[in-house]
Amino acid sequence: MELTEQEKDDFMTAEQDVCETLEAMIELMFRLVAPRIICITTSSLLNTTDKGGIFKGYVNTFDLLIGDEASQIPEPVFMAIASRLEGARHIYIGDVRQLEPYARRSRLANPARFGARSIIDTLLTARAVPIAPLVTTFRAHPALNSLPNTFAYEGTLVNGIRSVDRQLLAGVVRFPNPAVPFAFVDVKGTSVKSVGHSHHNPAEASVCQALVRGMLERGVDSSSIAIITFYKEQHRYLEDFAKETGIDISTIDSVQGRERDVVILLTTKTDSDPDASEFLDAPRRMNVALTRCRHGQMGFLQLLRIMLYITLNGGTCRAILLSFGFDNVFNHRPEKRLFNNVPFLAFEKNWRCFDRIIDWDKTKTCKKH
Repeated sequence: MELTEQEKDDFMTAEQDVCETLEAMIELMFRLVAPRIICITTSSLLNTTDKGGIFKGYVNTFDLLIGDEASQIPEPVFMAIASRLEGARHIYIGDVRQLEPYARRSRLANPARFGARSIIDTLLTARAVPIAPLVTTFRAHPALNSLPNTFAYEGTLVNGIRSVDRQLLAGVVRFPNPAVPFAFVDVKGTSVKSVGHSHHNPAEASVCQALVRGMLERGVDSSSIAIITFYKEQHRYLEDFAKETGIDISTIDSVQGRERDVVILLTTKTDSDPDASEFLDAPRRMNVALTRCRHGQMGFLQLLRIMLYITLNGGTCRAILLSFGFDNVFNHRPEKRLFNNVPFLAFEKNWRCFDRIIDWDKTKTCKKH
């Protein structure tokens, strides 16, 4: 936006007046009714306590700082915060098996390795820092916890909730195994690469919409459902639909710390180039994606791509099958459907090949059909 010199002067004057008024309000607030708790982001904390910041000289009175989602707080940010609140005790809460600080570069690059390490990772290696592990989880259906417990938490998680308390989808969605509210849905569409190198998949979006509408028609509240996308372009593609239906939609990188009763995970991409591993074999991202739901989860994927990927790489996708069991998440009987218009994965002949791919029984052979 182009501004004339007069407009620039007017803007600067208005900004200065607002700042002076705000500073006067902050001074009155701390003098008359000083807040005992301030909720603030890390970036705002650093900005407001910097030279000329509205909280400069006030936050030094606080003696405790609690940092939430500490796996995403970079070590340099921690150092800056510690220098601003020199007398405060620090408590950091986070999960080292979930998303790490955002880095513009590859995780293997030195700037990312040495400048984007999280404070929680740093503290775990410091012998003098006391650690209190939290292992009881109260979010998901116990059967859903078995997956992250196996591939991310080494069997240390303890269920704090009963399966009878997580039955929202009972009688609403037909899962391959009624005792495991988790299913993969085969989507035959093709992903499209955008100008910004992201991806969207119209066929996947269409099936997702059908699944959402089916649940809404069967009485599931829109506030209970969330869509999580691997790619921003698929998020944009479904944004209007989400607003229309009142469904929450997020990318994996923005959903940490949130939860919903029902989660639909969209993998979107259908080719099997090496870049696919950015999501399929990124354990922290997959852990976040698979631990947002309370009552049930459906994942959309293209079967042939996943079969090829597991054959070549194994990784997290293989862990899903080993943890849940093939028949518990895939349905190779095509007559079985989530709803009348949303089929489960249906590959009645080829499913036996999967046994060989994931080495359940090395004596089996994959017959050609």
